[in-house]
Amino acid sequence: MYKKNDAVIYARRGVCIIEDITQKEFGGIMKQYYVLRPVYQKKSCIFVPVDNDTLSSKMIRLVTPDEIRQYIRSLPTLPVMWDDSANIRQDRYKEIMEAKNRLQILNMIRCIHMHRERLAEKGKKLYAFDEHALKDAESLICDEFAYVLNMDREQVSPYIQKELHLI
Repeated sequence: MYKKNDAVIYARRGVCIIEDITQKEFGGIMKQYYVLRPVYQKKSCIFVPVDNDTLSSKMIRLVTPDEIRQYIRSLPTLPVMWDDSANIRQDRYKEIMEAKNRLQILNMIRCIHMHRERLAEKGKKLYAFDEHALKDAESLICDEFAYVLNMDREQVSPYIQKELHLI
């Protein structure tokens, strides 16, 4: 069970702070809820029933700074994953994002960027769903890494490049 003021990733909402754990009545039913406030969407508020395993399992702990550095350093050793089948890629993106495995998400970002560069050399562009998957993955990683490393989201990509010795 999480505590008040814990920071978590919640579904596709990104980093959230547990503002409270409270009893609320919705639809005539009194339940205990986590009250989440997305860090980068201050006007939003999310109520997650504590006893709803399906919803509360979408709350996951944040990575540590050491884990971030380890993920980045491991990235070059991972195989490039690209499938020419759009359907297979789309399914794989969904699996990776739902699993919230940060190393797999980083590798997904890397592979999409590499493919984008190859296409650009031919004067072509990524499919829209590849662009959308890239945007979602980068948003999740940038939000979490920025929060954990206490930096602006715009600083995350240069930080990763520096750690990879690309700049």
